Amino acid sequence: MNKSEIKKGLQASFKEIGQWLRNHDDFLFDEGPSGKWNTSQQLDHIYKSTKAINKGMSFPKLLLRWKYGVASRESRDWDALKIKYKKTLNNLPEDFKQPVSPKSYGQALKGERILKFEQIGEEHIRLLEKFSDKQLDRFILPHPAIGKCTFREFFMWTIIHNDHHFSFLQKDY
Repeated sequence: MNKSEIKKGLQASFKEIGQWLRNHDDFLFDEGPSGKWNTSQQLDHIYKSTKAINKGMSFPKLLLRWKYGVASRESRDWDALKIKYKKTLNNLPEDFKQPVSPKSYGQALKGERILKFEQIGEEHIRLLEKFSDKQLDRFILPHPAIGKCTFREFFMWTIIHNDHHFSFLQKDY
């Protein structure tokens, strides 16, 4: 995926989820299917995941290169990344500790939490625009489940991850 396609995908993903959540019954914001994350927890998880990526990508490039090195392979394409992520999810060990534990918010905070989610999405897109294509494929960060990913992969993964959790919201809530 090129930068333009990634940007369009990110914009659509954050917008669609935000709109769906605004139209979602307020009562259900802090309720959910038995044994599963409620709506506010799903939202908090994807918010925190994006925030962590933004933080990692905001470090000086010299520090990133020193700490994590640089990519020793080409960035995966969309399909390969999606397959890798789904395969990893299906094979997580029972004792896998969720790196981004979600918090539950009451109905009164629904609007505020949706706004924060949309703002972190806008920040994510601004970060994408700061990097050249070469930098997107050169710099890497560790992903807690799928290992080292290039910045390009992380931006694509954000779309995949958002869609993954959005599908739960649409199906189960």
